[in-house]
Amino acid sequence: MKGNPLTLIGPQLQPGDHAPDFSVVDGSLSPVDLEKTGHNVRIISVVPSLDTPVTSGDLAFHYHSGGHMAVPADWKAFLDFTDAHFEAAKKR
Repeated sequence: MKGNPLTLIGPQLQPGDHAPDFSVVDGSLSPVDLEKTGHNVRIISVVPSLDTPVTSGDLAFHYHSGGHMAVPADWKAFLDFTDAHFEAAKKR
């Protein structure tokens, strides 16, 4: 995190797979596991930690503690993201 790669472990789930048990925290930082989410269909949305730009996919995301505004770190993340995409386009 904080700009360093994060390796995810475990099998990649496919549509229709049963969710494995998990432990996360909610918006109030209270622990939540699969059992606490009920028994109906669930939609779980997660975002990276504060101040951790994500630029490795087709979309970039940077949720930072300064609110929604451009700061110097945003420009570095943006330029890293665009550089990677332009380099990939050159190789096609």
